[in-house]
Amino acid sequence: QGLNQTELKANATSSTCKFGSVYFAGNGNSRHCNTSSSAGQESCWPQTVGASFDAPFASEPKIFSTIQLLDIGKSGSIFRARTENSEISAECFKMTLTTWASSILYSVGVDWVACV
Repeated sequence: QGLNQTELKANATSSTCKFGSVYFAGNGNSRHCNTSSSAGQESCWPQTVGASFDAPFASEPKIFSTIQLLDIGKSGSIFRARTENSEISAECFKMTLTTWASSILYSVGVDWVACV
């Protein structure tokens, strides 16, 4: 339900857009959260946060999001993470961050743009 770069540029110049950021953190005490509690760490992922718009849109917006901060632990040569937007309305939406397998994630910052 996102916008590609061409759509984003077109909408940003001809439509109403709002911008914001969300932050996902591990368990809050500087320990990382593994994707599996069997590794001796508390599993913190997936995590979902809500984002609301200062003023509602006239209709449901399209959401584009991009990772702007990534704090990861060394767990081999592959790191996996995904963000998904859901429950999008004219007033707000939810964003979920998921990671899997042996990925170790301390925190992630995500910027978003919403346009109608």
